[in-house]
Amino acid sequence: MSHGEVLQQLAELKSSLDSAIGSIAAGNRSIEEVFTDAVRDSSLGFLYAVKAMEADPRVGKVRARRILEELGLGETTRISELSPEHVAKIVAEVG
Repeated sequence: MSHGEVLQQLAELKSSLDSAIGSIAAGNRSIEEVFTDAVRDSSLGFLYAVKAMEADPRVGKVRARRILEELGLGETTRISELSPEHVAKIVAEVG
């Protein structure tokens, strides 16, 4: 794989993650939908859970970090690293 191909894949990944964050912020997708879609779309698994939560206008930065802290998770926890129990607790807190 050439350097250019790697850069193109990274750009596509970033675009996919930005799109997911934008759709949460616009209210077109819920956090639960993004977490569920991450099972099928491995690129969403790279998204930090805190970034997805912050994008929701009902949550914000402080509350997102507080929720993760209560679950014993750090700010660098990716969606793919969340257990089904974590997802359920986050959705219940946000929802």
